[in-house]
Amino acid sequence: MGKAQIAIEFVLLTGMAFIILVVILISTTTISSERADEQTYLELRDYGNSLQRELILATEMNKGYHRIIDIPEKINGRDYIILTGSAEETGYIIIEYLDRSITFVTPKTEGEFTKGTNKITKQNGSIKINP
Repeated sequence: MGKAQIAIEFVLLTGMAFIILVVILISTTTISSERADEQTYLELRDYGNSLQRELILATEMNKGYHRIIDIPEKINGRDYIILTGSAEETGYIIIEYLDRSITFVTPKTEGEFTKGTNKITKQNGSIKINP
């Protein structure tokens, strides 16, 4: 009976160690994924700030200003949505990622940003995106 009991205890302890290992791996993967999502969110916020600065710069330039910018399809290998629009006095850029959205107030613009190559111009005092 002693050898059988040792075998059963060994199997139980091995099983418990395996379960603990699986729990640790799942926790590590979850934490890593959350950190990657947060890093992507921060990079999208920085990217939105740079687009906002581009539009502010365009308002300060003379008539005839134009600039070509590229908006990547993905950031950190993750997809996102970029929206642009204008209200009466101002414009805005909204970047959506997962269940979060980041809004940037911009000068009033005409047109929309798209992923890929975009052209910003200043014509007759108004800022146009992809005219």
